[in-house]
Amino acid sequence: MVIISWIGGSQRKPGETFWVFGIIEKSSARQVMAFYATDYKQITFPLKSGKPFSARDSSEAIVGMGVQTYKLSDGEYLDYANVRYRVIGKFGIAEDSPLKNAVLLNNSALLKQLNVPLAFDGPHLDEIGVNGI
Repeated sequence: MVIISWIGGSQRKPGETFWVFGIIEKSSARQVMAFYATDYKQITFPLKSGKPFSARDSSEAIVGMGVQTYKLSDGEYLDYANVRYRVIGKFGIAEDSPLKNAVLLNNSALLKQLNVPLAFDGPHLDEIGVNGI
């Protein structure tokens, strides 16, 4: 078991930059991933429209062009696990993008669930200290 102490924890050294993706749902219809970054200014996504995340746990989502969302008077939304996420961006440069059914949720609490496969990326992966292995 891995103890996820890097999320917002004080164990991160200054200058460490990394991000984490966790697959929380995968089906033929869509793939839902949770996301966390130590520095939101350091990561870019292949967006067709909108903007990337700018802060931790913002209750925002970036979705593929094929993901069903709904509009309210103040914006576009997606509900997942009884939480409403504001859609701030759309994935996919091409019409038939491999990301057309992807959902990326800016919610690090979802990464703490048991049995969520995690993928780490970034320039400082060799500096991450993971406890409990």
